[in-house]
Amino acid sequence: MKHIKSYNEDIFYWGDDKPKVIFNIEDHIDIEYINGCFSNLIDEADIDYEVAEEDNDKKQSYELIFYIDDIVKYRNGHMEKFDQVIKHVTEVKDLLEEIKSSVRKVQIEYPGLVPDLDIEHERDKNADWTECISVKYTENSVTNYLKNKK
Repeated sequence: MKHIKSYNEDIFYWGDDKPKVIFNIEDHIDIEYINGCFSNLIDEADIDYEVAEEDNDKKQSYELIFYIDDIVKYRNGHMEKFDQVIKHVTEVKDLLEEIKSSVRKVQIEYPGLVPDLDIEHERDKNADWTECISVKYTENSVTNYLKNKK
């Protein structure tokens, strides 16, 4: 009986619908391997990474967020000096190249697994803007990888 309970723990029933199984990204990709591929950036950059639940869908994803706030701050919605813009663009380009290299390392083990890439702007309590780059492996990207793998 204990086996049946643990087997059914990840199944949810929605009214008369068929049972829906919660997607667990850790069942399909090795998070430690991905961290190893991004280790040079994890060691050097201001970064958060986590396995997370998506909005109300119970879908899990793995996301790495690289903060660029140590490069340059925006004040009142713009950079104050032209040299800041040049430095900022160069640093972001270099970071994106490193991220691209890390994604390619992941694709050695998981060919065709493509993360979602997003550049976001966040406002802090001092009304300064910071940027972050998000690399996100989602249920969609993993499912597409698994379909194409067969």
